[in-house]
Amino acid sequence: MRPNDYPRTKFADENDPYKQFKHINEELREFNVAQFDNNVPEMILEVHDIIQSAFTLMDILEREYPGQAWAAREEMIEKNRARGYYPEGGCTDGGKQIPGEENCS
Repeated sequence: MRPNDYPRTKFADENDPYKQFKHINEELREFNVAQFDNNVPEMILEVHDIIQSAFTLMDILEREYPGQAWAAREEMIEKNRARGYYPEGGCTDGGKQIPGEENCS
């Protein structure tokens, strides 16, 4: 299931995964320029562009490989939980309950 944090873009229907990944790299380059210039507001904006572009890539992958791309999110969460990436208590998804976590308020 696709999280609803960022709206779906038209490029989810137009781009292939390689074109979208190239776009993500361009957004990363723009972030690096803002970082070099120490332009914090622009850095923050570029991070949002990177996230939006990554969501679009996931939508493209889901289109091309139905049922696989967004389903892998739970596997990634479990992998990162096993690595100890999440704080004790497990509330790690913007205050929303993560499957298997009981102490999210």
